[in-house]
Amino acid sequence: MRNSFLKIISIIIVEILMVSVSIAQTDGYFQRIAMVSDGRVTRFTKFPITIYLGDSNINSNYLDDLMYALKEWQDGSSGILSFEIVDKPDSADILISWSNKIEENYREHPLGMAELHRINQEKYYVEIQICLRDPITAKPLSNDQMKIVLLHEIGHAIGLWGHSKDKNDVMYYADENLHLSANDIATLKILYSYNNNYPIHELTISAIKEDMDQNPNSAELHYLLGTIYIDQKDYISGIDSLKKCINLNPEYYKARIALASAYKSIGQEKSAIAEYVELAKIKPSAIIYNVIGVSYYESGEIEQAISYIKRALEFDRIYEPAKRNLLRIYLIGANDYINKKMYDKAVYILSEGVQVFPDKPEILNLLGICYMEMGKFDEAVRQYEFALRINPGFEIAKKNMASCYNNYGIKLAQAGQWDSAISAYKKAVELSPDMEGIKKNISALYWNQAQHFVSIGNYREALNAYIEFLKYEPDNKDGYNNLGAIYSKLGDNKSAITVLEHALKIDPNSEDIKTNLAIAHQKYGIELMEKRSYDSALNEFHKSLELMPNDPDIYAILAMAYERIGKLDEACKYVDLAIKIDPQNKTAKKIIWNIKIQQAENYIKAKDYDKALECYTTIPEDEATPSLHDNIAYIYIMKGMYASAIEELEIALKYDPYDEIANRNLISIESKLKRELLRNSGSQEVKNDLARVRLSISMSYANRGDLIKAKQTLKSAID
Repeated sequence: MRNSFLKIISIIIVEILMVSVSIAQTDGYFQRIAMVSDGRVTRFTKFPITIYLGDSNINSNYLDDLMYALKEWQDGSSGILSFEIVDKPDSADILISWSNKIEENYREHPLGMAELHRINQEKYYVEIQICLRDPITAKPLSNDQMKIVLLHEIGHAIGLWGHSKDKNDVMYYADENLHLSANDIATLKILYSYNNNYPIHELTISAIKEDMDQNPNSAELHYLLGTIYIDQKDYISGIDSLKKCINLNPEYYKARIALASAYKSIGQEKSAIAEYVELAKIKPSAIIYNVIGVSYYESGEIEQAISYIKRALEFDRIYEPAKRNLLRIYLIGANDYINKKMYDKAVYILSEGVQVFPDKPEILNLLGICYMEMGKFDEAVRQYEFALRINPGFEIAKKNMASCYNNYGIKLAQAGQWDSAISAYKKAVELSPDMEGIKKNISALYWNQAQHFVSIGNYREALNAYIEFLKYEPDNKDGYNNLGAIYSKLGDNKSAITVLEHALKIDPNSEDIKTNLAIAHQKYGIELMEKRSYDSALNEFHKSLELMPNDPDIYAILAMAYERIGKLDEACKYVDLAIKIDPQNKTAKKIIWNIKIQQAENYIKAKDYDKALECYTTIPEDEATPSLHDNIAYIYIMKGMYASAIEELEIALKYDPYDEIANRNLISIESKLKRELLRNSGSQEVKNDLARVRLSISMSYANRGDLIKAKQTLKSAID
């Protein structure tokens, strides 16, 4: 049963197999594909399109005919469409039902009917009814007849919500074709080039008015025109068209419902219902009472809705639309109450529904669900038992009953009543033989117990619960995965690695297990590094890398490890790989700057100042420290590049005016330059450098508050 209300204001297309004069057309019939869908492109957007078959006992030849029809459309779409048969109706895009006769008020002897049910602007599903027998001869349809009907109805369901005027097309209203025409295929492809819900109101209105020129007294055309105007929010024109429809056919109940909807859209809800109530007084009918009931339902007045639809059945006890609507309102109304946790109201209308429909096990099933939600498990079980007495093969009720016991077991387990939970699980197994055995239920209990302990942070008890769980399910990869994660949380990374390796043997392709195992190797490696077991740590990091070869952090950790043991070339290799994967990786960047600093210091010791300078200058300014600038200045001093050295020392002193190394080096440069000037008194470059260094020394004194020395040094710089 669907959770949303089956929209009673539905869009219906009915097919009749007959011979008729066609109007030839050569340009496709795209302008006609939204006549019955409010003037909007209404087509599926997710594939495969899912189809639910309502009766599993249908003639297998007819199922072959369905497969034929689906293949025709799939092949004709050139790969746009695909279909899948599903075993549950809840999420199906198309629901197909089969019957010996289809009730329809507007045309005689329909063989197929497609109903479009909108849930919202974007979401919808389609119900298709197929007649198994010729309505006139009562003979079963031939396979060719069935293929023709199914081809046509599937065409509507996939978005062709209108009819071609060419009798050679499958979508001709009196179709007798077994194959898609070029016209059908072209129109389908045009349709699927548009987004779902795309408005083509004016194009559709033009097509309807063209039909009206030939058939001005068609109630259906006025109805369709009205629905499109209303979709455009042109309520005045829409209401006018719907009234014309009703004048032509007072019993056109869809038009009355649409009219009521239009009134509601302009805020005249009570007026809409009042109009129908007055009409029921003047000309009572099951149809009108049904419409009033639906209107009340849409206004949220469930009790009034039920009252009027019951009056419809009192007027005509075999009136199928009222039966369907009343049953749906009982079910959907109760389901709404259940979703809103208004359980007493749900019980009230479902209990009444049982009185009206004593042979409908789905009401009893929903009543069981309601009691289960209320926590009244015994009463829920009783309702499921009643449902199964009516229909012993009602699998949904069986599953719900088993679920009831299962939920009870879960509730007990959540309360920590583990033994009672096991008892409830056993009853579920007794009820449904296809359920997994007690072993599975007990293992699930331990699983839930472990989850509970994890949720409250009691990892030691969770560990024990997972160990018990794995006794019952020794091949459960998730159990080992979770156990490994808990070992890791408890700091036992070695045990974590052992159980996660076992999990990976069970499922070598599990990315989740690989990730957890890689993390465990990393943690264990870091643990070994702290113990200075660098070789073992490197081994763990490499194992982690094998599992996660694209993780930049692992490369960074390896680089850090190699840096610690002095293997700077290896460290550089891995840090470069980390940055290649993630150029913004902060850890890798910090490591590479540390490596460059170490390399530079080694080059300085070896007096290879050019290479040392090359290492230092690769470090960005935002990562540079005062000591880094001091070291660069030292290199420039050793190379005799005093101006560059002074510049670096000035930068260092901006960070820290008391930087002893920087201040000493400035004094050292001054001494070297004075000696140089004695040797080469005519060198203007030396004079300039000497003035520059004295100016820097003066600024340093000033920044340290020694203004006397600052003034003296400044004077010497000027002199």
